[in-house]
Amino acid sequence: MYVPSSIATSLDLAVILNAPPATEADARETPRDWLAGIFVGGKLYPLDPDVTTETLAVLADGTAAAEFSPEGTPCHGRHRAEVERLAAHWCVTEGQEWSDGDDLRGVIRDWRSVTIFDAEGRGTTTLLPSVDDAKAAFRAAAARLAS
Repeated sequence: MYVPSSIATSLDLAVILNAPPATEADARETPRDWLAGIFVGGKLYPLDPDVTTETLAVLADGTAAAEFSPEGTPCHGRHRAEVERLAAHWCVTEGQEWSDGDDLRGVIRDWRSVTIFDAEGRGTTTLLPSVDDAKAAFRAAAARLAS
């Protein structure tokens, strides 16, 4: 099973949140209990107190977000580890991907970050102030690359 050594994407955050709790007390906690941060690979990743809820975990820097999918509710289905689709679990909250067929260029939006990569596979990532700004930047980049 994939175990991230950092939280670089929403997929990493979902995997961390899907890890079995260490204690019964841990099992009762929600992301609101972890606003100071989630410790992974020797680094503390604080959560955004204005956006994080009991069922939504958002890193304070805006680079990743995961939401809780209750049992019986289909999720977005983006996971690095096998997760039963209708089981209760954490999954990627917001993301979009566009690529140019067989070409290596494309654009990926992960919560508030937008990464544009060229035909050589080199990418640049921009962190936007809001999810709406990131969605607009994603659409503009995909349209630009498609033309």
